[in-house]
Amino acid sequence: PKENVSRWAILGSLFVILIFWIAYLFTKEYSVSILSAVITCFYPYFIFYDNTVLPETYAIFFFYLIIYILKKYEFNPPKTYFVLIVILYGLVGLSKSSVIHYIFLHL
Repeated sequence: PKENVSRWAILGSLFVILIFWIAYLFTKEYSVSILSAVITCFYPYFIFYDNTVLPETYAIFFFYLIIYILKKYEFNPPKTYFVLIVILYGLVGLSKSSVIHYIFLHL
């Protein structure tokens, strides 16, 4: 259905924006961030995952969102973000249950 295609396109666009901000948090350079976003736009596997309905699409997006939150609030995290991270880990587990063991990699 066409409504599913637009939902996956929105998720793919948000993923590219998220990659841009993660690259900026790690490097503090806009040129590297733009380059990483452009590479993400044309990476064949991300294009494939955005065009098909797979649970990996949500799992990858939520993992990168967790990385962004953990990096942004690395030294002074508000307590509400701990709750958000736990909720995101739960969503990762619901979307792809075989990745539950990756939760401990962030600890």
